[in-house]
Amino acid sequence: MIGSVCYVDLLGFSYLTKKSKEIHFRKIIDKCILNLHENIHNAIQNTKIKYSVLSDSVFLFTEDECDALIITLPKIFRNCINSGILLRGGLSYGEYEIRKTKLTEINIYGDAVTRAVKLENSGKGCRIFIDQDIPAQCKALPCNPEIFMPYRNYANYSYIDIFNWPLLF
Repeated sequence: MIGSVCYVDLLGFSYLTKKSKEIHFRKIIDKCILNLHENIHNAIQNTKIKYSVLSDSVFLFTEDECDALIITLPKIFRNCINSGILLRGGLSYGEYEIRKTKLTEINIYGDAVTRAVKLENSGKGCRIFIDQDIPAQCKALPCNPEIFMPYRNYANYSYIDIFNWPLLF
């Protein structure tokens, strides 16, 4: 299949799991996961977006263009922030495969999936890092330089493109 894949990760989860021996942190972990799943579920209802869950991360994907994800991701990020959790994402466009296995209904893999995971790890903060194909695939928004813009990663002084989701809706 060809389409858009967004890898969304819960920020600070590794820190919380290191502290999980304390009952207070286990309650926080449970609340974070429940809020993440509820916010994503509510946002993707009545859309063509599909998902696959992996621990504190979720793969969101659609066939063809990226419009459904571009329109839905700001809602997910805002609702999660309002619930007290922060996310970071990597959004790519390309080939991916879905297989049902004996362990899971949806196992997603492929070049777009690998790039989405690498993109998510490209910088810091509550951002959505994108590959170069996303602006061209997005029909819902014009190629606005403020919506799709370069981000300077000061850890290695490289540039990477981001989807500036706070500007939408």
